[in-house]
Amino acid sequence: MAYFMAYQGGWTSKDPVKEFVMANAVKKIDLKFGVAFLRGIGANWLVCLAWWQAISSKVRPLQK
Repeated sequence: MAYFMAYQGGWTSKDPVKEFVMANAVKKIDLKFGVAFLRGIGANWLVCLAWWQAISSKVRPLQK
């Protein structure tokens, strides 16, 4: 998917925004396993926290 976006989608031109996106993609690809694993755990923890807060909230009817 990343290959098609980068090379077939025209992301290799000299646009500064596209260069920034590609540089960040390369940084994320080059992460060590431990760092990527811990970031995945942290991201999953935040998603679960948001889900838990949404479920535990009380819905109140609108005041007229």
